[in-house]
Amino acid sequence: MDRIHIGAGLSFVTADRVAVAVIEYARRLAERGRFDVLEVPVVRDNGSRGMVTLMLGASTQIAAEALTATTQQTNEDEWVDTLEQEIAALRSGAIQSVADFDADLERLFDL
Repeated sequence: MDRIHIGAGLSFVTADRVAVAVIEYARRLAERGRFDVLEVPVVRDNGSRGMVTLMLGASTQIAAEALTATTQQTNEDEWVDTLEQEIAALRSGAIQSVADFDADLERLFDL
C-alpha cells in the first residue's frame, strides 16, 4: 500500500500499482501541458474502499510514500490497466477524450 500526498495536506492510501500509475499519469499530463480530473480508488482509515477525486496537471504537487508492512491490499488491476492505456495515449499523442476515459472508469466502478 502507498500513501499519495497531494498539494497542501491531502493524502490517501491506495494500492501500490494505483499510486505508481497516478504519479506516471500526472507526469505525462504535465509534459503535455494538460490536466485531467481523475477518480482514484482508495482505502479509508476504517478499511472500507472508496474513491477520491483529483485534478492533475502541470502544477500538481504529488508524491507517493510506500507504507510499511500492511495486511490489507486492494485489487485495482482493471483501474490501473485503464489508466496505463491513457498514459500510453499521452506518450503517443493519441489522446482519448476525458469524457471517454471517465465513462470507462464509471463502467469499471459502477459509479
